[in-house]
Amino acid sequence: MKKFCLILTLMLALTVSAARAEVVGYAGDDGYIHRYACPNGQELYFVSTLQEPYIEFTDLNGDGTADMTVVTALGASNAWYEFFIWDGDQYVMAQHSEPIINYSIQDGYIYSRSNNGMAGAMFDACLLRWEGTELRPVRVMKSEEKSETTWQENQITTTSWLDICRVRLWNCVQQDEYQERALLWEKEFAPDDLAIYDEMDAQLWRGLK
Repeated sequence: MKKFCLILTLMLALTVSAARAEVVGYAGDDGYIHRYACPNGQELYFVSTLQEPYIEFTDLNGDGTADMTVVTALGASNAWYEFFIWDGDQYVMAQHSEPIINYSIQDGYIYSRSNNGMAGAMFDACLLRWEGTELRPVRVMKSEEKSETTWQENQITTTSWLDICRVRLWNCVQQDEYQERALLWEKEFAPDDLAIYDEMDAQLWRGLK
């Protein structure tokens, strides 16, 4: 269950940059527009719901140089991030189709996992791999309450089970500009079944190491 532990000691306890980003505007419900002066003299702009966002420098892609992470939103159980990757000349905002939440770096992958309720039994998780300054999903996993929808004449009925979750895992393959997903595994489980989390972890990494 090593990789599935929710590392929401939030990495905010790690060393954060002493310098602060300057608020230069507002983006409505999205929060504040910030300007940050990097050590190389470059100015970066980003949006965060925090007036004083957490900023950290760490090697995200394993090339031996420090990249920059910014917390763009912070909730009771989740932190959302944006990455700025050092490309040798400047910091470039990482492109990603999946949100980066409560991330950790594991075996060369970025691992993102949200806590959506039931003490973490419901979640969205993904493994992402670097291709230049882009993060592409390799595996996507989702756990949610079991539900079934039936259609009868003009009536649609959805039934949800509050004591059963359904977890599904997809493999992701990038085809030019499109992403193809194939369902690899799914299972129903009771949220208090602790053994399922080891099985989830094994399925998530199966064939990748």
